[in-house]
Amino acid sequence: MTSTLTSIPLAPLLDRLFDEAASLSPSTNPAVAAISPEVLKLIESRLRPGSLIVADNADFSPDYLARVRSPANGYLSTAVSDDVEVSMRLG
Repeated sequence: MTSTLTSIPLAPLLDRLFDEAASLSPSTNPAVAAISPEVLKLIESRLRPGSLIVADNADFSPDYLARVRSPANGYLSTAVSDDVEVSMRLG
């Protein structure tokens, strides 16, 4: 039986992200949990219109916030709490 993650081309990237995330501790450094614009760029072409991104600790990544809050980049985005941003891919 093949898992969903291993059957898609993003599997190596996701495996690496999960491995690296497991070694980091957001409780000692909240910035490590923030999504980066570089990661967004890697997955952006795979996001379908209507896809949602929930970014915790988004306030630690002003470049990410600038990207998703600019309508020219194809997102509709809003803060739902002090540090959580929900963004929808428009196209």
